[in-house]
Amino acid sequence: MTNMRRWIEGARSTASAAALAVATLAGGGGCGGATASGTSSEDPSSANGTSAVDREQAKRARAIAETYASFRFEDCTTDPSLCADEFARRAGGDLHAPTGYSPRATLEKNPDPTWLPEWDRMPASTPRAPYAWRALTLAAVNKSYAARCNEAYERFAKEQSRVEKGLGHGIAKVNREVNPYDRLAMMLALEPAKAPSAGKLGEFAPGSDALRYQWEVAVFDAFEDTQRTFLYLATGHAPSEDLLATMRPRQAADYERDAYCIDAMRGLVPGVPAMPDLGSAFDEVHGMVKAVVPEERVASIEKRREDLTSVVRAKFQKTRVKNPSLPPGVRVLTMARVEVFERDGRTAKVRVTVTEESVRVEPNGQRKTVKIDETATASFADWPSGLVLEPGDTITFFGAESSEKITIIKSTPELEHKSRQTVLEAKHLWKAHTKTGSTVWFREG
Repeated sequence: MTNMRRWIEGARSTASAAALAVATLAGGGGCGGATASGTSSEDPSSANGTSAVDREQAKRARAIAETYASFRFEDCTTDPSLCADEFARRAGGDLHAPTGYSPRATLEKNPDPTWLPEWDRMPASTPRAPYAWRALTLAAVNKSYAARCNEAYERFAKEQSRVEKGLGHGIAKVNREVNPYDRLAMMLALEPAKAPSAGKLGEFAPGSDALRYQWEVAVFDAFEDTQRTFLYLATGHAPSEDLLATMRPRQAADYERDAYCIDAMRGLVPGVPAMPDLGSAFDEVHGMVKAVVPEERVASIEKRREDLTSVVRAKFQKTRVKNPSLPPGVRVLTMARVEVFERDGRTAKVRVTVTEESVRVEPNGQRKTVKIDETATASFADWPSGLVLEPGDTITFFGAESSEKITIIKSTPELEHKSRQTVLEAKHLWKAHTKTGSTVWFREG
């Protein structure tokens, strides 16, 4: 009970005692119309002993409690700067009127000890009433936002776990595939969601979340395992720096829930509205109201994020090359107008023969014909399933020259005829242009 309430009741008791004394001295009639009970007809007390002041006080208390229970953060989205004004208006108060009442003085006890832990320290005077109104408003906003965020997180975590489990099974199945082309194609097809633009990246946003990390790691490991890290880099499969700074493996629920709500408040979680910015007027009550996520916890989460980002970058250290180059001796080669295609289990051989003829002028002025019969044979350690080349098809691949043999067939003053046989070690078939269409393994780059 406040000092003002005690003063009012004390004054009421004194007046009642005085009226009773007068009635007794007058033999029961009393002056001023005193009744047998000693209550004057001018006494503001009702039959049950409650004064008009008490009734007004109780009415205000009920209005505050009802407003606090029903007020939501969504009520502040139109104009957050007027949020406390709206709360006070609904409770029958006025945030700025000099004659308004103080909710701190009106309520006999803390309306919500969990979200208003410092309520008893708040000023009860009417001039400082805006302080209490803002504290009530902020507590209602934080409480409702936390409830909304926790509900959204529960749905997210349940769905994330379901998809994560399915993705894990899919990755394990793909990794049992022996053919590198099939394995990589199947792994790339498991992509859970495309990475969004840099401004929309988020730890809990599709395309940059833990599912993305799980898939990116599986893709990188598959390219490494099939000795195609150079292809991974050359064709742009490596995650961007922005993505490396955002995606991370799933963490324990206590971290994940708070991190989720931190991002949600910042507007980084799709489907969850951002926390309304109530403005600097609420700065003085922030420390008196429980936060959705306490500041020290926010700092701890951000530190954990930095540590996780370091782990992610270490995992993809090989990929962080500004200008990736092919391994020594390896280059992009094209064999046009395939002549022979041979398949032997996992391996394959492709051969082309090309005759080049030109005329050059010797130092003595005599013209000489130069004729070269080029035969190139490319050996592939593995080959895409179902691909069969026919004469006239064209392939492009990453490979290196392993041997070359030049034979002079004929040499006269008028003619120089050579044959050159080149053996190529193919590292990866990149493109095939056949009569039925074109195929790329796996990206143009």
